Amino acid sequence: GIVKNGRIVYWEAAPGSEVKLQSMVDQVLAEDDLLRKYSAFIECFNGSPGAAAKALPMLDAIFDPEIKIYTGIDTEPKDMEWFRNIFIPSFDKDRNVAKIEALERTESGLTTVIRNIVKGKDTGAAPQRGIVKNGRIVYWEAAPGSEVKLQSMVDQVLAEDDLLRKYSAFIECFNGSPGAAAKALPMLDAIFDPEIKIYTGIDTEPKDMEWFRNIFIPSFDKDRNVAKIEALERTESGLTTVIRNIVKGKDTGAAPQ
Repeated sequence: GIVKNGRIVYWEAAPGSEVKLQSMVDQVLAEDDLLRKYSAFIECFNGSPGAAAKALPMLDAIFDPEIKIYTGIDTEPKDMEWFRNIFIPSFDKDRNVAKIEALERTESGLTTVIRNIVKGKDTGAAPQRGIVKNGRIVYWEAAPGSEVKLQSMVDQVLAEDDLLRKYSAFIECFNGSPGAAAKALPMLDAIFDPEIKIYTGIDTEPKDMEWFRNIFIPSFDKDRNVAKIEALERTESGLTTVIRNIVKGKDTGAAPQ
C-alpha cells in the first residue's frame, strides 16, 4: 500500500501474488453474491401486488432445480415444482409478507431468520438454513428447534390451497417411474368428486370417474408416460393449470386446463 497524509491511497497485490489475491477476492464476492440474490428474492414478498411475478424469474439463479425443501416436521421433501407453482404464488392471494431479520453465510451454505405476516397476522420469526453447492441452494430446512414454527407458517400460508397441494402431489405420481397408478389411485377421492364430468378436448360427451380411474390413469404405467405441472393456481370458481405431457418418450407440449 502507498500512504499519503496518514491514509492509504493505493493498494495492490505484492509482486508475484496477484493471482492468489484475485482468487481470494473472487471467492469472497461469489459467496456474497448469493446472499444479495436471496435477499432481493425475499424482498419481492413485501405485501405489494405481483410478488410471484417478480420472484419467479429469480429462482434459477438462486435455487438448484433438484432442491429438496423440508418445510418443518414433514418427512418427505418438497421440490422445485411445489416451490414454483404452489408456495410462491400463494403469497399473492392475501399479499402475505416475508421479511429477513438475519442472513449470513455458513461453511455449508447460509442461515436466515424470516418473519412472516400472513393475512395481516404476524406469525413470528422462523430460523431456517440451506446448503449451497456450485453457487445455488440445493437443500432447505428449518433450523434445529424451529421445525414446528416453520411448519405452522407454511400451513397458514397454504391453508386455503390444500386442494392445490393434493392435486400437485397427484400429478407428481406421473413422473415416469413404475407404479404411477398405484400411487395416484388412492388420492382420487380426496381430490375429485365421484360424479366428476371430464371433457378431454373436443368431445361432446363427458368422461366419468370410472373412465378416469380404470382407463386413463392406468394408461400411464404402460409406457411410463410423464405429466408435469408448469402452472397451477386458484380461481374464483376452482383452479387452472398447465400440464406438459411426455407420451412414449415424446414431448406432446403443454396443455392449459
